Amino acid sequence: MLALTNQPEPVPRTALRHVGPAFAELYAGKTDKTLTRDINWLVQEDLIERRPAGYGTRIDRMRSFRPPRAQGASDRTEERP
Repeated sequence: MLALTNQPEPVPRTALRHVGPAFAELYAGKTDKTLTRDINWLVQEDLIERRPAGYGTRIDRMRSFRPPRAQGASDRTEERP
């Protein structure tokens, strides 16, 4: 899923194994059935979506899993002594 976030366009199903080295290593030696199962789970969880041109991430959905920023964290621009 994270490898898909770096892709500017949706990735066709046939190209998913080549999205990045970590993805390729993870699925090396695995069957297409394993990849399909994992894709279907990510779609079901609404983390990726099927598009006409392939699969893409639901970046808005993934952002909801980030921890909240500490209050005033963005205001800390001064240098420390």
